[in-house]
Amino acid sequence: MLSGQAITDLIWKPDLYFVNAKRATVHDVTAPNELVQITPDGYVLYGARVRLKLSCHMYFHLFPLDRQRCFVVIRPYAQRTDQTRISWARDKPVSLEFEIQMEEFDLVGFYTGEFVERRQIGSFSTLNATFLLHRRIEFHLIQTYFPTCLAVFISWVSFYITMQLPQIRVLLGCTTLLTVLSIASSIRTVAPRVSYVKAIDVWATLCIIFIFAELAETTLVNYLIRMRLRPHVMRRVDFGIANLLHYARHGYPTDDFLLKLDSNSKLELHRNLKRAEAIDRASRYMFPLCFAFLNLVYWLYYTDQRYERFYLSAM
Repeated sequence: MLSGQAITDLIWKPDLYFVNAKRATVHDVTAPNELVQITPDGYVLYGARVRLKLSCHMYFHLFPLDRQRCFVVIRPYAQRTDQTRISWARDKPVSLEFEIQMEEFDLVGFYTGEFVERRQIGSFSTLNATFLLHRRIEFHLIQTYFPTCLAVFISWVSFYITMQLPQIRVLLGCTTLLTVLSIASSIRTVAPRVSYVKAIDVWATLCIIFIFAELAETTLVNYLIRMRLRPHVMRRVDFGIANLLHYARHGYPTDDFLLKLDSNSKLELHRNLKRAEAIDRASRYMFPLCFAFLNLVYWLYYTDQRYERFYLSAM
């Protein structure tokens, strides 16, 4: 074994560089971290400790359910294939001395490749190593998916609140809507800033639509009860919504205002109330069923392996 900077400088080395490196550092504490081994049959082993910061072009259409592929590309800078050809070692071309821990990704695999890159100034022998990264979803499940699901579930409580309290129903819907909007706003601080729609954006929009639909249902029910009587009756009679509901349900008035209503107004009032109650009963089943169905479609669509490979193949 030979070592020392003087010996290293005397040995020929290919002018390799890392194509997608944004920054590279050669460790030199306490001495240049280089190794040279020359075997009796003339083989030379040269090693150096290099720290790289690499660029990796990622696609975030599936975020946070995405998988990414990052590359390391190596080739000579000036030496063409007729001067230098490089290849990976046959036995373990890439080895990991310890388990890599990342904040957002798990390294699930890697593979290597060799090819010749043809450019205008000539052809260059090129090596590449591809690392497969799988994003961890636990953080997003706890911070995004679960809270927004819970907000949608809470908004359905309004279907079980009596129609005599429309203010409470509207307040509940507005509160859950503001909650989801706040969570959607916080997503922007952790999500990549890209111009296209991500999976997390689709989810947030889905939750907002369901809560907005609940508010629309509350508005429709309140409209049927209050606004479907004829205008001249509304102007002539000063009544409360509680009295209307009490009469329609029990069949007798709680004050004398109903005595001023003609039979057509009473019939219209009773019919509108029945419609409102029917809408509430239907909503108690339709909203959960639709949300469960769209949840199934969402998770099947965004976790489908073929769909993920479609985007990965474009890299």
